[in-house]
Amino acid sequence: MSNPSDEETQFIPQSGDEDTLWEAVAIVAENAKLYKIKWAGFDPATGKPWADSWVAKHDVTRDLVEAWRFYC
Repeated sequence: MSNPSDEETQFIPQSGDEDTLWEAVAIVAENAKLYKIKWAGFDPATGKPWADSWVAKHDVTRDLVEAWRFYC
């Protein structure tokens, strides 16, 4: 596992976030620039959990990154 700098993983809240942010359960994988995120909740169209997806490291909150590092 790489050890990115704080600048790479520092999520900065912005106005309007309440309309564009989703609840993450955990980071499930990592590569050089991205974390793979497991999302909370279910897709109302299918009734299935939301699919995991890759997210830029700077878009992930510090607490999620710290939990990932602790359990790895």
